[in-house]
Amino acid sequence: LDVLFVVSNTTTMERSQQRLQSAIPGFIAKARAAGVDVRAGVTTTGLVPRSPVCPGGAQGGEAGRLFPVDHSAPRLTSSADAAAVGDLQREIGVGLCHNLVQGLEAMRSALSSPLVNGADDPRTPAPQDGNLGLVRDTARMAVVFVSDEDDHSGFDPESYVQFLRAFKGPDMAQRTQAFAIVPVSSACTTAGPPGQRFAEVARQTGGSTYDVCSGDYLPLLDGLAVRAAGAQREFRLTDPATGPGEMTVTVDGVASTAWRFDAAANEVVFDAGAVPRSGQAVAVRYRSVCGP
Repeated sequence: LDVLFVVSNTTTMERSQQRLQSAIPGFIAKARAAGVDVRAGVTTTGLVPRSPVCPGGAQGGEAGRLFPVDHSAPRLTSSADAAAVGDLQREIGVGLCHNLVQGLEAMRSALSSPLVNGADDPRTPAPQDGNLGLVRDTARMAVVFVSDEDDHSGFDPESYVQFLRAFKGPDMAQRTQAFAIVPVSSACTTAGPPGQRFAEVARQTGGSTYDVCSGDYLPLLDGLAVRAAGAQREFRLTDPATGPGEMTVTVDGVASTAWRFDAAANEVVFDAGAVPRSGQAVAVRYRSVCGP
């Protein structure tokens, strides 16, 4: 499992960053116990430099580059390393110095060329500031957004959904999910209203949304390790289905009834005892009505 944490570095994020740091020991322990090889990196929601007060050498404008850009600490963490917990906790401490959350665009920059496949970003003077090594072909990809307000990137959430669905290649949309730790209601005071843009990208990629006001972020991170450890149960359909009434599912050509349809996620979800094995072909025939 490869994980990109996109952590807001705005001035109101101290408690949220601390809660995420507190969840890291349990997350790494869960991954190790489940036999999941985790590789993780952190970037910020800042696209442009803000202040020299910001740590990491980019003045808060990482623009998708892994933190810290100046290599003052490790920029990639492997769960196999003895120092994994401390390293990842330090990476999450991205500072409290910015004023504009653009996490979706920061994610796209982090996972696009020249950063994702290069050791150095030729567009910047900083040396060796590429993200090479974060993404492995054989690993699932999870993006975790952490912010106490909604995203303010310049494009519609749908464009970021399409980017993530295509990230692993044709017919591999299920191998990349977004998760959002953001405000979900007005029940507690945050820097902004509910994070609807972040939540929409999480929903449409098969991920989930978690309340940033929660005192413990470990349940969401534990879910990443559990999902990565098991065989794939959820199969997202290409187009919106009218419902399960006109749906047939086969596994290696044999009809199956051990599944349910999750309309909210537009997914076929297999029962725990009937999850297809690696290499089996799953086919879903269904009706879809075109939108306006």
